This record gives sequence, C-alpha cells and structure tokens, in this order.
Amino acid sequence: MIGTSFSLAADKMRVVSPSKVDAAKLRVRDKAASEWMTEPDLKKNNEAMAAENKQLVYFEYHVGKDKWRAIYSDKIKFSGFSWWVFYGGNEMEAKVNVEMSKGLEPAFVVRSGNSYAMLFVRPEQMEDIKKILDEYGVGQPRLKK
Repeated sequence: MIGTSFSLAADKMRVVSPSKVDAAKLRVRDKAASEWMTEPDLKKNNEAMAAENKQLVYFEYHVGKDKWRAIYSDKIKFSGFSWWVFYGGNEMEAKVNVEMSKGLEPAFVVRSGNSYAMLFVRPEQMEDIKKILDEYGVGQPRLKK
C-alpha cells in the first residue's frame, strides 16, 4: 500500500482522546450525512459514492440504532487512505499504530459506546481534510507516544 513511514510511527502511539465532535454542528452533519445503515451497506455505499467521485470524509456509529452513516465530499480525492471500524479501545489503538507505520495519519477517531470509526490519510492531505472536517465540527484525535 504505502511504503513511506511517518516519523511518529516508529514508536507506539496511544490515543489520549478520540476526536471531539461538536454538538453545535449536529444539524450540519445531519444534513450532509447518508441515511443510517448496516456496516455491509456502508461498504457498498462507499463504493457507489466513489464511482460518483465522492470521497468518504466522515462516518459514525449510533449505538441505539446499531447502524452507521457517512458524509462524502467532492472537494477532495485522497491519494491514499483507509477507513476502519473497530470494537474496543485496545484494538483501536493497535490499528492506529499499524496505519501510522504505513505512513498514514488519523484524520479522526470517533467513539460511540465501545465502537470506533477511524479515517487515515497521507500526511500531505491532512490540512485539506482538517478544513472539511472542521465544517462538520469534527476534530483530530490527540495522540501521545
């Protein structure tokens, strides 16, 4: 996938806090988001949106509904990215370390109950995705070696 490595990737990282998701921008996210769907349907939707040149930029889980929804944008096209769903903090942190060892950085890590949604991008695209995520009130996670 990606041969370069990010300078912090050599050391194990710990997620000090997941991304903050601003409640005041809930309506903005609601308006932009897909309908709530199962994880397999989310995967299918991502493929359909990619065929329309719409990039996955954010997704989240709703514990009560046991479903996912996503936000897509035509403002950016990642040259390399990965998105992951994990259950459990230890598993999530292990995946953060694996992705960072591949040279990717977490654009966001959001938590709902014991479920985590994560998007990783190349460092050179981090500023662009930050701007888009800021529109939806989604911050970056805080990491520590």
